[in-house]
Amino acid sequence: MLSFDFYIREPFIANWVVILFVSIFTLVAVLRTMGEKYLVSLTQSAFNNQTAIRLHREQLTSNRFIVFLLETLYYLSISSFLYHIFKVFVNKLPATDFRLYLFVLVLIVAFVNIKRFVYGIISAVFEGQNETGEFLFYKRLSNHIVGLFLLIPAFSMFFVSGILFNVLSIFGVFIIAMPSIIAILRGGVIILKKGFFVFYLILYLCTLEILPLLIVWKILW
Repeated sequence: MLSFDFYIREPFIANWVVILFVSIFTLVAVLRTMGEKYLVSLTQSAFNNQTAIRLHREQLTSNRFIVFLLETLYYLSISSFLYHIFKVFVNKLPATDFRLYLFVLVLIVAFVNIKRFVYGIISAVFEGQNETGEFLFYKRLSNHIVGLFLLIPAFSMFFVSGILFNVLSIFGVFIIAMPSIIAILRGGVIILKKGFFVFYLILYLCTLEILPLLIVWKILW
């Protein structure tokens, strides 16, 4: 992903970026006011398996509005980061900046929800709805964590260029990768504990989680 021809940003901030900033700051303020306790538990769940299990048990009594805000924050954060990646590292993009951002946002929303739909179909075929629901919950937790911590590099990249831009790109990839890897490992543990056969494990994790990451890496490389 590193390039010797470092990216030089435009000397101004577009109006749609300002609106995006205001929307994100509003979301963060509401989350900070209404869901501080949940945010603490969410952060701890990244590396504390017991906290993640407790959140899974309490999901029916948790604040659905806070979860919805975190889901929205995830979409806005990761689409902002990938907007920079596509703009800089993928050549010959015909779209304007705002249209490119909308394209990335729609692509992310569609990809996440289609993947969840495919998980539902597979779980019905293999009669593993409970296990699939548990894994999807952990995956959603990882998405929410990514949405929170990706804000820093994603929005900083609107203001920087040169080598710092490339450093933030690598930092953002690390933020996306670490919670996702943890969620995949937890999913593997769930499947193995339930006694499913190996093909089920490969179909679940390799096809729907690992393969998309490899495809994105190949495109960026």
